[in-house]
Amino acid sequence: MGQGPSVSHENSTIEYAAGSRKGSNSKVENAHRTILDLDGSSSTSFFGVYDGHGGADVALYCANNFHRVLVNDGDYKDNLDVALKRAFTRMDEQMDQNDDWRTLANPPGVGVKLLCFPSTPPRVQGPPYVEGSTACVVLIRGNQIIIGNVGDSCCVLSRDDGRQAIVLSTKHTPEDKDERSSIENAGGQILSVGGADLVNGILPWTRAIGSFRFKPPSAGHIVTCTPDIHIEDITHDTEYLLVVNCAFWDTTPISSEMAVQYVRQLSGTYSVASMCDRLLNLCRSPVDNLTLILVYFKPSARLPRPAPPAPTNLSVSELHVRSSD
Repeated sequence: MGQGPSVSHENSTIEYAAGSRKGSNSKVENAHRTILDLDGSSSTSFFGVYDGHGGADVALYCANNFHRVLVNDGDYKDNLDVALKRAFTRMDEQMDQNDDWRTLANPPGVGVKLLCFPSTPPRVQGPPYVEGSTACVVLIRGNQIIIGNVGDSCCVLSRDDGRQAIVLSTKHTPEDKDERSSIENAGGQILSVGGADLVNGILPWTRAIGSFRFKPPSAGHIVTCTPDIHIEDITHDTEYLLVVNCAFWDTTPISSEMAVQYVRQLSGTYSVASMCDRLLNLCRSPVDNLTLILVYFKPSARLPRPAPPAPTNLSVSELHVRSSD
């Protein structure tokens, strides 16, 4: 099941590891991208997990091109969250324009090799009608984390020695009441197949890049690629960030809270790469592929600890009067 040890890199503010496991399903459709210094100025780091469906091509296309579109956006420098949101839409726009996106998904001698494998469905010309991908993209700039996601891949932040597990992504599935209403208002249906709620009986996610069968040009899009954006400060007690596809939670009998507590237990004893491997090894006999990125925030990346309240010089009697006002 294993695909070798996780790969780890670091700079002055963060260290990360990325790893994968191949499930029993012969089709492996995940891809990822990790870039410590996205624009060459050491100011922004980029992490993306892309979970494909119907083939690996859209996930590969995103892994090879999403970050390029983002950096070239006019708002990248000063309004990173705006640029991130627009990059999701641009992925769809580029694939809808012509068939060149397939070449860009698999450029010769370049691209993502670690966490994805050849897709098996036959290719057709034009936009990706069947193929699509979720996307969970994490940007780290200064003392902030900016997350954009569509689908059900997940981003969890660990704070306060593992006592806080903060989910920074939104799960876009038919089980969510608002997502369900959005699908139905656009003319789609949520059908139960084998006990699972699926969009039009096919798709387990309510938002995705690609999947143009749900985006007819003559009508409203049933499934959109509009992301939810979340911004979080890297506070003094911020320690680790996990970015994983949904298969991790499906095959691991632990919650996000238990996952960050486990990471905290390993911290200081194991390297970040070994911690990533151990997290992946918690998954037992997964059917689908697993992708996990673990990011450690060094003290230099964190905001300083808040100063304690200034001592008061009021006497006991004055405090009593103040509290009675």
